[in-house]
Amino acid sequence: MKGGWSEQQVRDDLERINKAVTAEQEKKREDQLKKEFAEKQKAEEERKRLEEEKNKELETRYVGIVTRAYKDILKRTPDQGGLQTYVDFMKKGWSEQKVRNTILNSEEHKQLLAKEAVQKRKEELQQETEKARKTEEERLRARLKFYEGRIKSVETRLVNVIPNPPNINFGLVESKEVGAWSGGSITTGMMEFLYADSVASPDDQLAMVLAHEIAHVQLKYGVLIEMLNNELKNAKEPLWAKLIAVVDSQTAEKIFNSLIIDGLKKDFSRDQESAADFFGLLFVRRAGFNVQQAIKFFERQKENSIIAYIRDHIETHPSMRTRYETLVKQIEEIANEEIEKLRKAEEKKKQLEARYVGIVTRAYKDILKRTPDQGGLQTYVGLMKKGWSEQKVRNTLLGSQEYKQMIAKETSQKQKSIQIGSTVTVVNTGGIGLRLRSSPGLKYPEITNLPDGTRMKVIGGPVQANGYTWWKVQDNPGTGWCVGNWLAP
Repeated sequence: MKGGWSEQQVRDDLERINKAVTAEQEKKREDQLKKEFAEKQKAEEERKRLEEEKNKELETRYVGIVTRAYKDILKRTPDQGGLQTYVDFMKKGWSEQKVRNTILNSEEHKQLLAKEAVQKRKEELQQETEKARKTEEERLRARLKFYEGRIKSVETRLVNVIPNPPNINFGLVESKEVGAWSGGSITTGMMEFLYADSVASPDDQLAMVLAHEIAHVQLKYGVLIEMLNNELKNAKEPLWAKLIAVVDSQTAEKIFNSLIIDGLKKDFSRDQESAADFFGLLFVRRAGFNVQQAIKFFERQKENSIIAYIRDHIETHPSMRTRYETLVKQIEEIANEEIEKLRKAEEKKKQLEARYVGIVTRAYKDILKRTPDQGGLQTYVGLMKKGWSEQKVRNTLLGSQEYKQMIAKETSQKQKSIQIGSTVTVVNTGGIGLRLRSSPGLKYPEITNLPDGTRMKVIGGPVQANGYTWWKVQDNPGTGWCVGNWLAP
């Protein structure tokens, strides 16, 4: 003002200075606000980034949980739709256990379990079939070895007593035909026929078969005519001794010359089988086999060539009828006696079979609620003939697929009428009983075993676990869970 400024100039200058200070302060304030905004924006972006990373980590974890659940339970990776659905559920609060339980109760899992059960049963059947095949092969090998041993043993005994025995060496031939040939072949069908369960002395009958074939070879080369002459002179063979006991030796020689030797040249040339039977029996006797048992072979075959041959020649020599009567009667008595034994054995066999039919029929009606079909009846009767007991037949029917299906059907019908508050009874366990468990599932401990006829009250359920429907029941044994398949309202 000393310099000449007026008051107004001072005021204006002060106002200018004040405005400059205010502008600077506002600028600083604005810069501070901008800085704070930028820091908040940066902090928000960092928060969002961290939250996004956390969500991604959480989603990755959920994807892993769902994927493992699919692989563990459904044996496959989840499709995109299923994966996203269960991940979204977990974001909303579902636990891993709830995801697994939902998949366990899904229709796809039930179908998978059913498919696995079918596959498992198929594999079991294949294993059982293979085991049965190997067992049958072992049985056949053992049987063939047994047959070969019997053939060798019997053949050795025969060859040791036959004059000028032929070099045959009998061997087995795989065939169901009941047959043997002089070339040395004997069928497995013949051995099965000879060594059937009902045959008392199969070695004696086998001796008759082998001796018959050896005789064919001997007849071909005329060896037996010379042997017969020697036997006639020495009379050491029991069959000739019996004949000479009823006629003098001179008459016996005439008889053999006309009946046997001439017969060999005539009738036996047309009937080699009768000749082979006749001399085969001589070999059997000489080797020490039981002739009565050997003759059974003819009775079983519904023929007896020896008796028929002798009877035919008696008719052509009436004057010798009385002298031969004793010998013929002895042989026929042996045959008739064996026939009577066979008749009684057959009658006993029929009675036993009728009893087995009754047992099997009752078992079918008691367990499967029907009469047996012809195939099933014959199968079980055949098994009982081999030693199966009535209980084993019943146990096998109880374990059959038909019984399981019948029980499943009955169970399905019964399940519909079971409800909380109703009273149920344990049924159809076959004496095994029904396990009462602490919780619904096969993995939970058993509280007790409930026998057939146990009555209980239903207090909870149903719950599906391990392919079964479980009900919570209460009774004197306690409270627990049991499978509804064996409960009846």
